[in-house]
Amino acid sequence: MCGKVWTLITAFSFITYIHDVQSGCMQNDIKSHLDDLLLEEHMFEVKEFSPETKERELLSIVNSLCSIWSNNKLKNKNILRVLETFRIMLHNLDHNFETLCTNLTCTEEYTVRRINTSTFGEMYKKSCGGSVSDLKCPSKSTTINPTTEYIQALKDDNRHLWAATKASLGLLVVSFLLNVVLLLMVVHVYRKKNNFLRSEGPGGVQNEVI
Repeated sequence: MCGKVWTLITAFSFITYIHDVQSGCMQNDIKSHLDDLLLEEHMFEVKEFSPETKERELLSIVNSLCSIWSNNKLKNKNILRVLETFRIMLHNLDHNFETLCTNLTCTEEYTVRRINTSTFGEMYKKSCGGSVSDLKCPSKSTTINPTTEYIQALKDDNRHLWAATKASLGLLVVSFLLNVVLLLMVVHVYRKKNNFLRSEGPGGVQNEVI
């Protein structure tokens, strides 16, 4: 009886372990590497994206790992053994992780948060089962959702702009008409003066018709 119970416990533990590794991608040796090779006080700087961002925790993990790997991959891995751990973590996410890092180095719409190794490991474990092929870096052009107030403000601005345009056109028309009237008055005065001078004749004496 005890043997059967022990067998069931062992089988259950094994199934739980396999499920934990496969669903979380966080193998025990990777976690131990993080714990053993990094200082207790080590802090990861992760990019934190808005809640609307798809798979935002996975995107944060990818950006952090890619940043670490890209900045340190040429260093001596025999000395910095934790680099191999980061390489394995990236490889678990995508075998072609170099291309992944090139395409998913996000530069907009995030804040930076500092977390310890345990929190970083848990984030990796929970999120790395997601599909990295669906990840996209957010940008200002794709994350702005127009609100009713924003749309109404645009309409009001357009209305004010149109009113100002009509007022300007009205002033231009009035100015044009005034210039035309002024020009006609000048022409009229000029002609009247010429006619008067012609009627006076030489010596200032008005010509008479005989």
